Amino acid sequence: MRNAEAMTARRPAAEDIKYYELYERTAAGLSVSNGLSGPAAAAEARLILEKAAGHDFSKIMGLMWRETAGSEVIEIVREIMQKRAAFEPIQYILGEAEFYGLRFFVTKDTLIPRHDTECVAEAAIKSAAGIYSANGGKRPARILDIGTGSGAIAIAAAVTLGEKASVTAVDISRGALECAKKNAEANGAGVVVRFVESDLFGALDEGEKFDVIVSNPPYISESEYATLAPEVKLEPKTALTADNDGYAFYESIAREAKSHLADGGVLIFEIGCAMASGVIKTGLANGFIKHEMIYDIESRDRGIKFWR
Repeated sequence: MRNAEAMTARRPAAEDIKYYELYERTAAGLSVSNGLSGPAAAAEARLILEKAAGHDFSKIMGLMWRETAGSEVIEIVREIMQKRAAFEPIQYILGEAEFYGLRFFVTKDTLIPRHDTECVAEAAIKSAAGIYSANGGKRPARILDIGTGSGAIAIAAAVTLGEKASVTAVDISRGALECAKKNAEANGAGVVVRFVESDLFGALDEGEKFDVIVSNPPYISESEYATLAPEVKLEPKTALTADNDGYAFYESIAREAKSHLADGGVLIFEIGCAMASGVIKTGLANGFIKHEMIYDIESRDRGIKFWR
């Protein structure tokens, strides 16, 4: 807490603190207490000021040099900084995160949607759009999102594709599904996405077919989990870790997907660092003889698209 308190210590009276100074102090405090780089600290400071002031940062920019921050705004910033000094993720503190240009509510029942996953969502969306075009628009492409969490991939696909796709999202966590349903309503996809409480394919109809099966499954091994940043360890462990050195869910999904994937359909996984060869072997062992790598914005291996 010491670093968070230092951010507001020895400050002038509230009426003397302009927004630019509060912004600079907040960014500096994040650099010290959470080890954020300059750009990352600045980006997070913007989010904190938006929350505290109740305005978009574009409006706050107009206040920076001519308006002072009141005591209520400063107190909200102080409270948030105390939580961040304890490594609580900023998305949990604010209760929301951005993904694929959409706003998502997040709770401690869900993983925080990450921009790294957007390339996986994009691959699923493009695959579904291609399948819809290939069938001449006679029926929507059927998408299944396994382990939907906050609903990020499923809802991004539903919003982007509209009537071109029908989307089913499954998760074993009832709390996660409640959050996902709330996000679907908030983003105009409440009647489009079908949510099912299910352990992988377990609660789906036997033989139900999909054109695109996509999953960002738990893939962190127990040994790797021990090395994670404190913020990440505050996310639900069951949504992060997997047995068999992180490969257990890839193996289960690839094995069961064969009976749920329509002819010409694709299976898309997000993968962890250095897992590509192992996941490709899993795909081959289950009859997926073709694959294509998916790269994130920093050109890192982020996913694999399989087909037979």
